[in-house]
Amino acid sequence: MKSKLVPMKFLLINMILMIISFPAVYGESKQNSEQSVKSKKKEGMSIMPVIAGNSTYGAMFGGAVIHYSSGTFYNKTFFLTVFTTSGQVHSRLSHESISDKFVYKAVMSASNFFESYYGEEPREIKDDPEKIDVTSTNIKPSIAYKFNESSSWGLFLQNKTRQESGIRILESGDELSVRTYDDERSLLTGVFLRYENVKETLEDYAPIGRLVELTVDGLPSKSSTNIEDQETFLRITYDHREYHQLSKSLNLASRLYAGYSFGTPTYLYKYRLGGSDQLRGYKNARFLGKKFWITQFEARYPIYGIVTGNSYVEVGDIGEENFDGLLFVYGTGIKIGLPPDYVAKMRLDFGFSKEGFNISMYTDHAF
Repeated sequence: MKSKLVPMKFLLINMILMIISFPAVYGESKQNSEQSVKSKKKEGMSIMPVIAGNSTYGAMFGGAVIHYSSGTFYNKTFFLTVFTTSGQVHSRLSHESISDKFVYKAVMSASNFFESYYGEEPREIKDDPEKIDVTSTNIKPSIAYKFNESSSWGLFLQNKTRQESGIRILESGDELSVRTYDDERSLLTGVFLRYENVKETLEDYAPIGRLVELTVDGLPSKSSTNIEDQETFLRITYDHREYHQLSKSLNLASRLYAGYSFGTPTYLYKYRLGGSDQLRGYKNARFLGKKFWITQFEARYPIYGIVTGNSYVEVGDIGEENFDGLLFVYGTGIKIGLPPDYVAKMRLDFGFSKEGFNISMYTDHAF
């Protein structure tokens, strides 16, 4: 596989994300308030180098910052940049501000990580899928109104872009000049209802409580995308998580996650399974479809000091008009608490499936 130069336009996007992140990360609020953020225990800043890798992109190097602060708002800022050995870059910046009644959140990301292409038979097992050379961006601002400490509803916009270079890397390493999917710029609008009663204190090694979220989003008009002849579509997604403390040294986390599309979504808005959060035994975005469901069960337990462990099983399915058959994974992993308060964690998971072995590394819990 030939090494590719990072496009100047893409580097500029990443530089903008980095510049934006500095005042958000290092700026402290000068005001105080006795608002109800007492349940939020995370405070301070964690700065960490990232020396990682996974089965999709190989070795990765970079850095990440997580910052929590209290004032008029309770704020959380996260910034991550990683590079692969082949010159690919992924950057992500998110910021969340919480007051008594409102939650403001914005997520931005830019990436030129390649996309794996499994052909027209997505369930066919391939040890080394073809690779699409592509750049992509994602911007998602949202605002939510809190009925009380646990319940809220909100609105959001999501704008995704994707552009191929016109090159696909074959399994042999040769380059093929072909455009696999249309370049895309699509804007979705959505609404969500959310119930969250989850706590994680300094003494806890895993959260306890419940989270339920129902999201409805879709393409509001044909003018919201550049794809010719694209019809409008609607998606409904349900996410239900339970976190129970079974004993002093054992927690059980479970999740039911499902989605259904009315109409045909664009490529960027199809559901995906596989990677660091769902079906962790498969490579990143291994499966795509108009509808999906997955159940996840994870046992979480302390090991020593700031090191904790987890063991998990996950079962799900995904497809276009019909589901294609059950997918099953199992695995284990470790989490390491990060300073200053060791509540934020770096996670390393080892997952197994019928396609073999997958490694993924990210921050905090998978769900």
